[in-house]
Amino acid sequence: MNRSELQRKGAYGIFSLVVLVILAFLFMFPLYWIVTGAFKIAKEYNSVTPVWFPSVFTLDNFARLFARRTAPLWELAVPFSAMFSPDKTPIMLSVGPTVPAAITGNFGRLMAWADKYRQMGVRTNADNPRDTAQAVKFMT
Repeated sequence: MNRSELQRKGAYGIFSLVVLVILAFLFMFPLYWIVTGAFKIAKEYNSVTPVWFPSVFTLDNFARLFARRTAPLWELAVPFSAMFSPDKTPIMLSVGPTVPAAITGNFGRLMAWADKYRQMGVRTNADNPRDTAQAVKFMT
């Protein structure tokens, strides 16, 4: 390779690096703005001129968010998307209380009939003693 080819490749490498840094900044800036905005006081995030870094880190925003809730924390529903529902209503994601597994209703009746005639045993997999006790209780 002659000297002009090396200089051209070097120039392309520098140009590529500059473009990559600019794109990284453009994609990371919204994340930075959201994270720092969560810790700003109201005066800072409502100001006309942007405040790039919070002067005082505060958790008041989170306290206000959770003080307005009417349901327990595990019932805080988050709108996920209206794109997937047939009637375009938002799909809500929430984590509710768990209930122990139980075979009830018509399915329970069907399984009771099957238990009379079954000849094969059931094996369970449990990772801790609590799950083992639940599996034993479920099989009896």
